Amino acid sequence: PPSDANGRGRNHPVAAFLLPLLQDLHRLDDNSQQKLREEQKRGDALQQKLDAIRDIEKNMSERSPNKTP
Repeated sequence: PPSDANGRGRNHPVAAFLLPLLQDLHRLDDNSQQKLREEQKRGDALQQKLDAIRDIEKNMSERSPNKTP
């Protein structure tokens, strides 16, 4: 066949071997990106909670006079 003459026919088994590996790599990359987005959302939520706690602490310290012995 003409594909054998230009060398493409010989690469077909290699392509058949590499294609599933590349698909797995792509899938793993997608999963990694999704996990990263989820972790960023968790981090943002935790930062918001921490900021809220700091605001509460600041408001409490401003309302109550400092007691020194």
